[in-house]
Amino acid sequence: MFAAPELVIQGGADDVFQGLADVTGDSYPDFLFSQGNGILGLFDFQNGVTYTLGWGWDTLDAIALSDPDFNGTPDLVARRRSDGALLVYLHGVWQPTPQNTAYDAFRAPQPLGYNWQLNDIIT
Repeated sequence: MFAAPELVIQGGADDVFQGLADVTGDSYPDFLFSQGNGILGLFDFQNGVTYTLGWGWDTLDAIALSDPDFNGTPDLVARRRSDGALLVYLHGVWQPTPQNTAYDAFRAPQPLGYNWQLNDIIT
């Protein structure tokens, strides 16, 4: 019934978060990940390119894909390690550069709540 598995991307041993969502807007899922060194990245399955979306994501200890503004685009909800603040990073504009960066893919964080360090996980 199924074809043999095929390796698409390798790595991920240092990833803190991994998820699939159509961040690029091409109607195909992209592989979104954050690494222990603080880089937020995206692998676009359609063109086989890895993009850097930003740095400093190591200040967060939980990340989840969501759509809190109900507009059909993937957003990120995350918890800041230092104070337990729950933050939302709304989907921005997909405009990758020739250097394979896309810093506007998610907007600046907005607070959703506080004291979320009392919870083990967010989903």
